[in-house]
Amino acid sequence: MKITTLKTRVLIPLTIALGILLTTFVYYIYHSQRNEFSSDVGSHINRVQELFDKQLESETELLNTTLEFISIQKSLQQAWMAKDRNALFQASSPLLKKLGVNHRITHFYFHNPDRTNFLRVYDPERFGDTINRFTLKEAVKKGHNSAGIELGKLGTMTLRVVHPWVIDGQIVGYIEMGEEIDHIIEKLHNILDVNVYVSIYKEYLDRKRWEAGMQLLGRQDNWDFSPFAVIVSQTLKDVPAKLKDFLKKGEHDYLEMDTDLKLFLNERNYRVGVLPLFDAGGREIGDILILSDVTTQLSSFNKTVLLAVSICIAVGLALFIFFSALLGKLESKLSDYQNNLEFMVTKRTEELTKALDEIKTLQGIIPICANCKQIRDDEGIWNQLELYISEHSEADFSHGICPDCARELYPGIIDKDGKVKRSKS
Repeated sequence: MKITTLKTRVLIPLTIALGILLTTFVYYIYHSQRNEFSSDVGSHINRVQELFDKQLESETELLNTTLEFISIQKSLQQAWMAKDRNALFQASSPLLKKLGVNHRITHFYFHNPDRTNFLRVYDPERFGDTINRFTLKEAVKKGHNSAGIELGKLGTMTLRVVHPWVIDGQIVGYIEMGEEIDHIIEKLHNILDVNVYVSIYKEYLDRKRWEAGMQLLGRQDNWDFSPFAVIVSQTLKDVPAKLKDFLKKGEHDYLEMDTDLKLFLNERNYRVGVLPLFDAGGREIGDILILSDVTTQLSSFNKTVLLAVSICIAVGLALFIFFSALLGKLESKLSDYQNNLEFMVTKRTEELTKALDEIKTLQGIIPICANCKQIRDDEGIWNQLELYISEHSEADFSHGICPDCARELYPGIIDKDGKVKRSKS
């Protein structure tokens, strides 16, 4: 590995590893916050469901108590037993006005045991028709109070309570009271700070009657808004266009805020939750759509995620700069070491080359005469020993006589030690 590529080879894998680690951390933070956000919004709809059920229970109890009180009024009993419709109306009409002001009761009926209507206190001109609503049938069948939400002919949602009227131990008829649930929707809005739309599926409505009812109540006719349902109650003035297809029956899950429907209205962010709306007979006749304002939570969520991303980027950048500087210093030292090493190697190589240039080595087996000591060269020519060595090495010869040869050549002059003998004179 070249020293010059050290930083690149280390920093690229390190950057990738840090990127994966930080991305995983951001992903974890994002999903943790999102789950917490969804949990908060989901718990919101549970509180709406609880409050709605409690309000229905409370209103039903109020109607039960009111009917118990009315059923024992002597003036009403006498008028009923005498079948005097006018006297019954005169005695009950003030009650309806007072209950309407104090408790929003809008419906007040007296029915015969065969379920034919004897008197509508709020509309005395209409009577004699057979009532086929579930609450009345249930009261007739079981002989005790029956309550529940029912859809009126005009397309309005009414909480109804039917009370068997017992006089002298006998059921002589049935008293019914009801109230629109709009005020309950308003309570949900005011107490839990949510906006609410109540939809009714068109399959349970007659268009002409519904439009007439909306006109009578002074409400907006939105029959053509959606092919599936109409809005019968709302806490916001406008109906978001995104709700058009969302009103389809079975389009969404219930008891969940995470319906994937997000609305942006009047500079506010909303998540939509759904509660199924059942009538007294158990039919799903519509939905309660709950718009939970999540602007603050969403802003906090975005800030948290942005902070996490910023911290990760800052940490990643700091680590990158730190390791880059550290590797830069290490790379610089290694580069200096390499340069010094290369210089030393070059210098040593030059020295060795110079030494080799000064040395010629005799190698191999050299043929030499056993007697005269001449050496045979590669061309087969016999050469004097000194001549061969001079030609094949850098050595030069100087001539002299060894002691043995000197004694042999000069026996009278050279002594046994190879020195010249001194004269005795």
